[in-house]
Amino acid sequence: MRIVLGSDHRGYKQTAHLAELLRAQGHETTILGACSDEPCDYPESAWKVGQAIRAG
Repeated sequence: MRIVLGSDHRGYKQTAHLAELLRAQGHETTILGACSDEPCDYPESAWKVGQAIRAG
């Protein structure tokens, strides 16, 4: 299964951990949004995730 994940800066560590667990179970994961502790707004990540889902 292809799974798209996204978060703001406060959740990026949890998102990376979740992606790792999902990959270990054989899923293809894509992380969109924050990749560090640098501040970012969650609506930007949510928009990117929504667009990726819409695109298939």
